[in-house]
Amino acid sequence: PNWMTIPGIIQYFNTFYEDFDPDRAFALLERLGIDQRRKVTALSKGTREKLQLSLALARKARLYLMDELLEGIDPVARMVAIDTILENYNTEGSLIIS
Repeated sequence: PNWMTIPGIIQYFNTFYEDFDPDRAFALLERLGIDQRRKVTALSKGTREKLQLSLALARKARLYLMDELLEGIDPVARMVAIDTILENYNTEGSLIIS
């Protein structure tokens, strides 16, 4: 939800998903350079994409489906995002990026 703060979204995900790791989410946000004090409505499109990436990778999912993942992210941040994905997805699961 756009009206929520980033910590609020992390708390929501932690309540909703059993396999969600909030500490990992905060670490991923920091790695991707996202100011965690902001509301989602204040984020650019690219930063929202990075937030969604952080939330997805903070789960220990069996399958990650990432569609148009890098849309809206500037070229330099894309490389960081790709490295973040490769270093942080659940290697016991599968990753599909389209």
